[in-house]
Amino acid sequence: YDFSEASIMHFASYFSPVYKVYSGQTIGIDFTNLYGYYPYFYNIVFKIFNNASVPFFSLINSLLVCLSTFFVFITIFLNVKNKVLAFNFFLTYVYLYNFANIFSTHTLYFLQFMPHRIFFITFIMAFASLYTKIKQINVQNIMKIIGYLISLLSILWNIESGLIVLFSWTLFLIYGQIEEDITKGTKTKVNKLSIYVVAPVIVILSCLAIIKLITFAKSGIWTNPNSNFYYQTLFYKAGYYMLPMPLFKHPWLLVILAYLIALIRPINYLFDKQNKKEQDTAIFLLLSLC
Repeated sequence: YDFSEASIMHFASYFSPVYKVYSGQTIGIDFTNLYGYYPYFYNIVFKIFNNASVPFFSLINSLLVCLSTFFVFITIFLNVKNKVLAFNFFLTYVYLYNFANIFSTHTLYFLQFMPHRIFFITFIMAFASLYTKIKQINVQNIMKIIGYLISLLSILWNIESGLIVLFSWTLFLIYGQIEEDITKGTKTKVNKLSIYVVAPVIVILSCLAIIKLITFAKSGIWTNPNSNFYYQTLFYKAGYYMLPMPLFKHPWLLVILAYLIALIRPINYLFDKQNKKEQDTAIFLLLSLC
């Protein structure tokens, strides 16, 4: 950390409350899930290594950032045929996410996203990319279950990005089923898709149950479901450091345009009656949503 105002705010939000408990400064914290329930994950690591120091925090996060970058590497190199372009895309990602902000603003704004918001996003992208390369049905079925387990962990880790992981993975599987049926020339049956509707509901209910059980075990009090989303309601409804974004002249519109362009290929495949040979267009859908 560079101890700028932004970095100190990030440290206070993510790590300071947990560190205070472990260093004996307080016996408990009023923990609002500002960025998720990731402290439960850190807590396991702290107990295993008997270490909750600030340097150890930094070490864990550095490893998670490196893993996330490796997941992006896998995603790019599995989906870009030209490996020279793939390498350039990867270098661009590393520069934009890890160095560009430091050079331009002299602070670490990427810590707003790494690792707590981005880690499981990059994880599911790499996992889905591997899934598209597997042709054995039994292995694919196992990977479907693992994908939902990843989604469950991602929601517990960070609810905002976790829900994106869950629904992106679900739509990825639904599209993949439709894509497979189109390739085989068969009609998609509703019962084939119903499991992909039931599975995310089970994941969400499981997440709520786990949080309730952990909280009850720690405090003897059952959580109020409404309070689980207190910060999200405050942030997205009332606003927090938020300003109105111009409708037709803002750089973020270029990002939205890139998403829409990426979605053209999978959508076009479903309606193109001329070319129905096997394609891996489902990954374009997942990458665009993530």
